[in-house]
Amino acid sequence: MGRLNGDELITRLGSKNIVVSGALLAALGFLVVVTAPGVLIAILGYIMVGLGCSGIVPILFRASANIPGISTVEGYARVTTGGLIGFLAGPSVIGFISEKSNLSKGLSLLIIMGLLSAYTAWRNPFILNKKTISNPSLPYDEQIF
Repeated sequence: MGRLNGDELITRLGSKNIVVSGALLAALGFLVVVTAPGVLIAILGYIMVGLGCSGIVPILFRASANIPGISTVEGYARVTTGGLIGFLAGPSVIGFISEKSNLSKGLSLLIIMGLLSAYTAWRNPFILNKKTISNPSLPYDEQIF
């Protein structure tokens, strides 16, 4: 749902605004999950997390082309490497915290990371607050059939 409407929201609100508000919505969603008294409220929190994150990733891949001094492909590789590190290290850190205390405290790390992501996006000069979606042609080393 969020990804299908994400491009339209970018044209209305701008890329930087989508990333900052999406990260804040994800942090709020994790806050709902951590403090949820029941399963239905927790599911609502996870829906908020999904809606918040769904528009962020395409903007980050687009912003990877704006990093000066490196090629578009290298910028894309840096973004995917950062995502892979989070994918691999995140569950281990959450599990470690949860083992020492409880799952709610382990998931509270994601609230902090969501707020940190919103602040980083707000200060990031490579995420331009464009209200248009461009489709640049990328130079390829070999012909693709």
